[in-house]
Amino acid sequence: MLAGDAMANDGPGDFDDAVAFVRACHVGHEAAVRLLLAEGLSPSSADVDGNPALCLASGAGQSGVVRTLLDARASTEDTTAEGQTALALASMRGRREVLRELLAARADVEAAGAEGLRPLMLAARYNQPHAVSTLLSGSASVNA
Repeated sequence: MLAGDAMANDGPGDFDDAVAFVRACHVGHEAAVRLLLAEGLSPSSADVDGNPALCLASGAGQSGVVRTLLDARASTEDTTAEGQTALALASMRGRREVLRELLAARADVEAAGAEGLRPLMLAARYNQPHAVSTLLSGSASVNA
């Protein structure tokens, strides 16, 4: 099943709204995300697997949606079912613009996720040199 096929929500609105919201976050449909947030959906809504909208948008490289979710106060500390933060997912996939948005929102650059790896180590492991550079400019420590 693709991310967004069956979604759950932790705020107001019905299941169909939650499905539309999380799918819109994943595919980068900013207008739909803004509309559904205005209708009362939580920026922390997650799919049925427990993957928060911010994580889905971050991993997919949807920087505009990430900015919209952060403006709506989505938590940068929320994690996927596998224990990865939005910052970790963006690091692994080399999503430079998303990294900048998350760092500007003060996402914890030293937070260890799944397997105890920090975003900088994930970027290096997945051969994402631009992500490594962005994280280092965002105060990631090579010694932490």
